[in-house]
Amino acid sequence: MELDSSAMESFDQALALHQQGKIREAVALYRQALDANPKDHRAMHWMGVAAYQLRDVPNAQGWFQQALAEAPDNPDYHLSFGRLLQETGRPLQAVDAFREVLKRAPNHQQARYRLALVLHRIGDHDEALELYQALLAEHPDDPALLVNMGALLNLVGRSVDAVPLYERAIALQPDMAAAHGNLGNALAELRRYDEAIPAFARSLELQPGQPKIHANLGSCELVRGNLDAAVAGFETCLQGASGDITALAMLAAVHNEQGRRDSAAALLDYENLLWSVDVPNADALLPQLREHVLSHPSLQSDPNSHTTKLGQQTGSLWPSDDADVQAFVKFVEGQVTRYAESRPAAWKPIDHLPSLWPAPDEWRIDMWATVLTEGGHQTPHIHPSGWLSGVFYV
Repeated sequence: MELDSSAMESFDQALALHQQGKIREAVALYRQALDANPKDHRAMHWMGVAAYQLRDVPNAQGWFQQALAEAPDNPDYHLSFGRLLQETGRPLQAVDAFREVLKRAPNHQQARYRLALVLHRIGDHDEALELYQALLAEHPDDPALLVNMGALLNLVGRSVDAVPLYERAIALQPDMAAAHGNLGNALAELRRYDEAIPAFARSLELQPGQPKIHANLGSCELVRGNLDAAVAGFETCLQGASGDITALAMLAAVHNEQGRRDSAAALLDYENLLWSVDVPNADALLPQLREHVLSHPSLQSDPNSHTTKLGQQTGSLWPSDDADVQAFVKFVEGQVTRYAESRPAAWKPIDHLPSLWPAPDEWRIDMWATVLTEGGHQTPHIHPSGWLSGVFYV
């Protein structure tokens, strides 16, 4: 790429402004650089960075793709594109982008770390753990890395191994609220509730207003039989996160335990909350979906971190290039939209709490499949990160 002096000067000035936080002024100069040289991939890339910082995701994606078309071997461009994909709910595409970085720069720390985070999220726990372990061997005193690896170990049922990682993170950074909160999670998994509660309390001291930590405190108090304290934890959570599924479900359970049948029934309003829909052309679609699931490369037997017992479970099935999966997801998206639009403007089953479980302004589909053999089953569970859950039998 050859640049004339005016293009180089415009780009250098733009980058300096960008680094000072003057994004819009920088954009004007990036455009000047591109006017002087339309193939200036550096300016394209930084236009993408600026657009993303200004929350213009479509333009950011377009600029990153243009930069990659001009300089496909630049690992930083793949990294920026991967970050956008990761942070806008496209984890499988993000994985591909981060792998492109590592093809060109195998030791790229940020790409390895982000790849581990995405693999962790989509359920590819073995590779995520390998990446965390390799990174931790190189950076044993990184508190964030210790906490993320601990979270994965806790997720896959290795809470005993997670606890010392959190404790080390706390020793390195005592004011790290996430380390204390995650330590509480691991201790609760180990049924060490008397230790989990002060860990959660310390996390809240360091970072007040964490609804999920209040819900976790409520769960510990419930197990200990302190029903009033449990109610306080769940209600405090709902004051700050009115759509928290865990707090809603557990609050209903506590009300039922306390004999408050009417309020428990109001929180579990099955007649209005549950929908049943028929899938069009199901007879033709079922065999195709079944074949897709059974041949999916992520299908794993008895995954430790999941609720499937005596069976198999896939990782994420969406996004997908499969036409049948795309047709099914399009139908599901239409039904979710209908359901969200049918929700009342306010739902207050408990008078002194805010309107609960509001329909989100934005949402995305997460989809996976479970294959059960004879005697196979799912243990009771909820999907705490989901606004709405559905089941389709193939």
